[in-house]
Amino acid sequence: MVVVCMPTSAIKPIEPANEPRAPPAAVLAARAPPLPTLADREPSPRASATDFMDAASAQRMAVVGDVLSKLDPTTHNAMVAVLSKRAAPYDRWGPNLSKYPATVAVRLDALKTGDLVLCSSGPAMSWVGNAIQVLTDSTWNHVAMVVRGRLTDVEEEDQSFHGDGAHPKRWAKHKRRDPRHFHVCESGKPQLLEASGEGVHIYDLRHRLLEDPAYDEYATVAVRSLSEARLAPERLEAWIAKVRGTEFEKEAPFHALFTEAAADCRSMHCAELVTATYQHMGLVARHLCAGTAPPCAYADRHHVRLKRGRLGPLEIVKATEPPLDRAMEKYESVSTADPAAGACRVFHYSISLRVSRRWRAGPWSKAHTLAREKPKSGY
Repeated sequence: MVVVCMPTSAIKPIEPANEPRAPPAAVLAARAPPLPTLADREPSPRASATDFMDAASAQRMAVVGDVLSKLDPTTHNAMVAVLSKRAAPYDRWGPNLSKYPATVAVRLDALKTGDLVLCSSGPAMSWVGNAIQVLTDSTWNHVAMVVRGRLTDVEEEDQSFHGDGAHPKRWAKHKRRDPRHFHVCESGKPQLLEASGEGVHIYDLRHRLLEDPAYDEYATVAVRSLSEARLAPERLEAWIAKVRGTEFEKEAPFHALFTEAAADCRSMHCAELVTATYQHMGLVARHLCAGTAPPCAYADRHHVRLKRGRLGPLEIVKATEPPLDRAMEKYESVSTADPAAGACRVFHYSISLRVSRRWRAGPWSKAHTLAREKPKSGY
């Protein structure tokens, strides 16, 4: 007979079955990590420019942003309106449910925690949205994440960073967060965790997408489901409590919004919030800089590589994109005799000189042809 001897220090006492334990949510909330900064990221095995887009796309975005930032507001807004990519035809993205309101209502009610909402501004409906479309060479300029749950009657402290006044808010419409605690649970209604000009907040999903005036600028809205990835509700709940009320990205210049200048999560743009949340839940590698992720990283190109789970196809739930001619009526006062025409030529000339052929013959050449055919559309 073989006798195995073990030191008494290696023997763990059996816990009583009725031993009281702290609720998991309380434990996690007490240990909630601070918001990540650039110095907190793990070393990246590759260059930061290739985190969410290839080097050519990053170079293109830098050049376009530099040129756009030097234009006067009228010329800038007219130019990004006509150069921004359209969502139509909608069937190329996936199922178009927008024709069937009852189906849309059922689909929205069935969304799960972790699913995504992608939005596309119509032409001349938002200069901010159109500028993001031009910068990223994409149709999609906004992203948010679905969270099922409900607001409780328990009030909690605002844990978000508000600074010392050295950096003023970028958007005057920023608002303070609701003091009530948000409880994550699958039995709750679908809500939207979103970073916008109002800051980071939780919204009723159906009202936000279909009835809120803030979403009038989005002519196209799509949803994308996350599957094969279970998210720990307690961990997500603690993270939401920490980021709610955070201001919209204010450190990075607007035309360099998706660069490492936006690495600090003390203020966040929409895709940065989604990426940081996915990182906190273990879906995206932590060495990636969340601030460099554009909305299109979760849509049509430069796909985020998930460590687990996968994203399904885009499903269109709203499709109200106006024709370009009608949308550009607000810029008819900008005639070809205006400096806008010269600025347009300088814009295309600067781009053609400073970027590669890889994208020079793409949407920009089409936009240039459109500008020549429609001289009253802002050029």
